[in-house]
Amino acid sequence: MSEIRLVIQGEPVAKGRPRLSRNGTYTPEKTKTAEEAIGWAFKQSGQKKLEGMLNLFVSFRFTLPKSASKKLKGMVRMFKATRPDLDNLVKLVTDALNGLAYDDDSQIISINAEKVYAEQAYTEIWITEELE
Repeated sequence: MSEIRLVIQGEPVAKGRPRLSRNGTYTPEKTKTAEEAIGWAFKQSGQKKLEGMLNLFVSFRFTLPKSASKKLKGMVRMFKATRPDLDNLVKLVTDALNGLAYDDDSQIISINAEKVYAEQAYTEIWITEELE
């Protein structure tokens, strides 16, 4: 079974909505930069494009706010139930890898994603080919 595993350091970024200007629409700079970082990580990994049906798992790790209580800091696993929205985080990942890790994100048949707090901020991506 073929798979792709990537870890992108830094605070996860959600896909921003296209913005309107006098010259038409444009992608927000933060979104563009985050998509480029994911694409660059894939290219640097030397992994090959996957084919067929795919399963996607993404873990978005956010740094714990300084205002968090000692009780929260002592928890083994704490989910983040605030912005950014999980679907927008996943959308950025799938769009960034479209044409690189797979031909089209329509190949993804299952998605498992989570937002949790961690000591360091990063995004972990794991894509596997579905056995037919």
